[in-house]
Parts: sequence; structure tokens; C-alpha cells
Amino acid sequence: MNLASIGATGRVGPCIVRELSRRGHTVTAISKHRKNIEVPPGVSAHYGDANNPKIYQRLIADHEVVGPGGGRRSQFTVMVSAGLLILSSASAQGG
Repeated sequence: MNLASIGATGRVGPCIVRELSRRGHTVTAISKHRKNIEVPPGVSAHYGDANNPKIYQRLIADHEVVGPGGGRRSQFTVMVSAGLLILSSASAQGG
């Protein structure tokens, strides 16, 4: 499954990206920070800023699931976001 994870450089984002990749998904890791995004082999890392919607449109085109991978939210909200992204990917695959 082709997935995009927005917020891939926060505290939780890299864990989500690694888990989705481990499960065999094609993952695009998107971050607003222009630092190196540490990703596993096969994961595509890209800069994306919400203030530039054209970049996001291009980055998320052709993805079956797009979800938040972290960001500056409460720990509870981040964990719920992570769970929803992983569950969405499992559900779309029929399992």
C-alpha cells in the first residue's frame, strides 16, 4: 500500500514510518524541517510545508492513505494519530 506520513521528523513520526515500512508498505515521509529525515531503506523522504499547498498536493498524489505522523500535539493525540494511520493501512489491505 502507498502511504504518506506527514510530520515524519518529530518524536513519534520516525517510529510510525519505520513500522509502516516494516509492514511492507511504500512510505513517503514528509516533514516541514529541512534536516535529514532518517528513514529506512525504501522510504522516500521529502520536505513539505503546510504553507505551500502545491507542494503537499504533489507529495500526496497517488497515495492510498495520508495521515499525520506526529507534530506538536499532546502525547495522547500523537498516539491516536499514529494508531489511526497504522490501522487505516491494515484495514485498506483487508486485515
